[in-house]
Amino acid sequence: MFSLFKKHDDCCNNKHLIAQNLERDGAKKMAMYEWTDGYKAVNRDMTATIGEFKYEVGTEYEFAWEPEVCKSGFHFYKNLDEVISTFPLDRFYYRYFKVKAFYDPNKHFTKNNIYSVSTKYTSKRIILLEEVPFDKVKTHMSSPMRDIIQSEEEYTSINSYDDYRKFAIEKCTNMLTGIYTEVY
Repeated sequence: MFSLFKKHDDCCNNKHLIAQNLERDGAKKMAMYEWTDGYKAVNRDMTATIGEFKYEVGTEYEFAWEPEVCKSGFHFYKNLDEVISTFPLDRFYYRYFKVKAFYDPNKHFTKNNIYSVSTKYTSKRIILLEEVPFDKVKTHMSSPMRDIIQSEEEYTSINSYDDYRKFAIEKCTNMLTGIYTEVY
């Protein structure tokens, strides 16, 4: 007769087989992981966009459990367009980094909307390599913003959309005042 339960003796005799299977399955799981390059957004104070985890450039971080997309692990995108469309420049509180991530390529979430498609990945380990240079970030700004904000110093001095609006009005007023005084 078939039984769902094994005798205690059977279990004890098979402990070494169970340990071998666990090792093998763990090795299979890790074999799915690979290193890749990507991009990540963090808050200006280097904390995660959700939560209070703080990053440092050049430090490798490891997630203790099996990461799940949109729930746990270190999230990143494969290209800068996707990370900037998810964490827009016009909110003025993100910094963007090139990263090296140890991830399972089969674990991702793809979001489609009328403007873009973005694929978010989660990783077990991540290293922030370097901040994306402002010149590269600037190419992703909308045309009016790109014309008004000329330098990284100007961009980092703006902390909200209201700050940007005031900055833009002041800059345009100064430009128009300069043109007006030259004409007359």
